[in-house]
Amino acid sequence: MLIQDLFSQKIQHLMIFLYYTMVVNSVQHNVPDAVNPHEAINQNLNVIRDILLELEHDNIPDNQLFRDPDAVQNLQQGNINLCMTCIGESDEKYIVLPCGHAWVCVVCVTQLQQENTTCPMCRARNVTFQRMFFP
Repeated sequence: MLIQDLFSQKIQHLMIFLYYTMVVNSVQHNVPDAVNPHEAINQNLNVIRDILLELEHDNIPDNQLFRDPDAVQNLQQGNINLCMTCIGESDEKYIVLPCGHAWVCVVCVTQLQQENTTCPMCRARNVTFQRMFFP
């Protein structure tokens, strides 16, 4: 499964969650009869969908999706030597501290340190990257 497909599935799950959240809020807060709750929900969902679609296309440059040409195959095979950021294979691995998230390759560590110092998984701020050695 491609990253784009996973991202699209997450958008769909988010929209379903938001839909049910808005339905529950409409019922609990006794929306007046003059306001059609389904119409209000659909308007909100359209705005959310537009924002998410814009983020989907603007936030992920095509050349950043995969650095490794075998990334899709590695991901499908459950390869544990993968960088969690670019899904490429690397002999050098780094872990994010203090949160402990992500195995990150040296290429991604360099880029993350230049851009900002946040964890690529949880977005914790002011993190450091520690190289890991395996026997």
